[in-house]
Amino acid sequence: MPKIRELSAFEEVSNSSSVARVNNIFNLAYDMLSWKIHRAVTKAKLEPYLGFLHSVQYGKPSLVCDLQELYRYLLDDFARAIVPYSYTFM
Repeated sequence: MPKIRELSAFEEVSNSSSVARVNNIFNLAYDMLSWKIHRAVTKAKLEPYLGFLHSVQYGKPSLVCDLQELYRYLLDDFARAIVPYSYTFM
């Protein structure tokens, strides 16, 4: 079974396309986490739009955003693990 680092096709180029690739990894990971938390919150019969830390805004699930903060560091570590070490984060 190939490792995650072997599956990632990152080049060591520091232009906007390489930055966009890393940004897409972060966006995908955050979106997947958000949907998992949203599903768990609704299964627990909680209101996902009433949070504590994030303000209440139309269409923004504040409680999901609050709970997402607890796991954000895990996704950051994962995304940094699959990006080559020679790549510098901006």
